Amino acid sequence: MSMELELAEAEAVSADGAGSVIAAEGMFNLRDLGGFAVAGGRRVKRGRIYRSDDLSGLTESGQAVLSARKIRTVVDFRGCEEVALAPNRIPPAVARQVRLPIEPGNVIVLGRLTPETAPEMMCELYRVLARESQEAYRELFALLADSGNAPLLFHCSAGKDRTGFAAALFLLSLGVPRQAVFDDYLRSAELVREKYRRAIEDDARYAAVYTVRSSYLEAAFEVIDREYGGCDVFLTRRLGVDLSLMRSLYTE
Repeated sequence: MSMELELAEAEAVSADGAGSVIAAEGMFNLRDLGGFAVAGGRRVKRGRIYRSDDLSGLTESGQAVLSARKIRTVVDFRGCEEVALAPNRIPPAVARQVRLPIEPGNVIVLGRLTPETAPEMMCELYRVLARESQEAYRELFALLADSGNAPLLFHCSAGKDRTGFAAALFLLSLGVPRQAVFDDYLRSAELVREKYRRAIEDDARYAAVYTVRSSYLEAAFEVIDREYGGCDVFLTRRLGVDLSLMRSLYTE
């Protein structure tokens, strides 16, 4: 599938307001994960769970946007160096901050990074997320299982890989169809483009790194389907998710 077609399909899914983008000055990839259709005519509740890039660039205006959403818990998947380089600017109303660092190792090897090798390196990153980052995602779902933590926002640096995989798992746990999950995932390509435009202009090798492609997320789910028996088994047995509870909390 071409990148242009992927983006067109991803943009089309927003027509019904599912996964709506929220404008907050200083952020690029802030979205409400509500509005998606699930079985039985139900939908994912709006205003409960959000995904985003980091909060380090938030202006006072941007903080006010999050405060208006009554964000109670912020979950940060970034590693220690990332946090030190770009500390979050958390709105005062946030009651709880949780660090769940995911540092999948040096998968992106600069010495071997070329426009040709970058896509496979990204696929390998997603395989690592599925195999080696289960503890962080297990802890995320433990937080989600307590409705007192919502509204909850989870994020990494770009809000597209560690966060994109988390968002996919969250939506799938609620019964959102996989195609809609992939469509939502692909929207990050457009949303983070400006955030990384200069880095890509300076070094074209990063063009495939600072975006998303279907093949990246597919690589994670190939591991889940082949090695763990499918998504529901992965969620329940590896991540300890109570699917009935999740659907009772986050669909209506």
